[in-house]
Amino acid sequence: MHSDLKSKKNIVINYIQKNPNATYQEIKKNTKLKVERLFSECMKGAYKAAGIPFSKSLSKRGKNKMIYDVITFIRKHPGCTVTEVQNATKVSIPKVFGSITNAYKKAGVEYPRFSKLEEAYKFFRKSPLSSSVEIQKRFGINIYKHSKNMEEFCNKAGVKYIGGHKKRLIKSKRNVVDYIKSHPDSTQWEINKNCKTHVQEIFKGGIKEAYKKAEIKYPEKARKNYGVMNKEIKKRAQDYENRMINILKIKFNFIKKQLRTKSGIADALIKIRDVNYVVEIKDYRSKPISISQINQLNRYINEIDNCNNGLLICNFKPKKDKFYIGNNKISIITEKDLLKGGVV
Repeated sequence: MHSDLKSKKNIVINYIQKNPNATYQEIKKNTKLKVERLFSECMKGAYKAAGIPFSKSLSKRGKNKMIYDVITFIRKHPGCTVTEVQNATKVSIPKVFGSITNAYKKAGVEYPRFSKLEEAYKFFRKSPLSSSVEIQKRFGINIYKHSKNMEEFCNKAGVKYIGGHKKRLIKSKRNVVDYIKSHPDSTQWEINKNCKTHVQEIFKGGIKEAYKKAEIKYPEKARKNYGVMNKEIKKRAQDYENRMINILKIKFNFIKKQLRTKSGIADALIKIRDVNYVVEIKDYRSKPISISQINQLNRYINEIDNCNNGLLICNFKPKKDKFYIGNNKISIITEKDLLKGGVV
């Protein structure tokens, strides 16, 4: 083996001595030997062994040698980046190959980004509700470099496209169902708070449909505790409403109680300094006023002529107590505010 290696080296040395300006390609073509496999310093080592000065012109690699060096490095280090290849071989990948993907193709090695992309497709087939951000974080892939939009990415993955709004709705429903399975005695308020959603808005059948989806019997006791069926809580809410109505009658120009609109029945309509106000009264003790109540009051305002203002009376005033929706203004106030007369 050693004698064979030595004889091959001698063939190259003899060729260089006879052809002192021989290039790498000429040596390879005429000796059928690859210099880098015989000499640690490649061409420089071969010329040194032959006792011939290695000129600067010979030290410049031809394009074929550059291609060879890059291909060899990629085969030895599959998964290497373009920066790693260029630093190790001193070859400009864009200049010689056009792109790193072409270099990998030339080396007969699958470019890792393509394999990652295939992994992303497999993952997406199992988790079709994943967003482009989730895919990028998991696989380090920007899907928009491979597809013009999410719909095209879905087509390539063989998955039916689901729009952003519908995807978020499905996720919200799943979160609620999973929460109910883990907390079967939860009230609607607890579910809304912990899942950061509104059950009554994402399920057509409300809380009961959510429990049905979770395959858990709806706890009527929880419903009673929540206040819908509990007579004591209903009476307390009615007493609170009557008390607020009486204060409104004393303090302001009271127009009407139980004002019917297309969207429902508002609790009252009053006038303050010739300005109409639609009033809603909520006796909430353990849950905050939600945006759905604000939107409900805003709908009432829109359906009443010459009215752009609303008052929502409750037990606790939130940090944000004023809302501006279009031309309408809604203020959240308490009984204390009413008694002081400071409602606007």
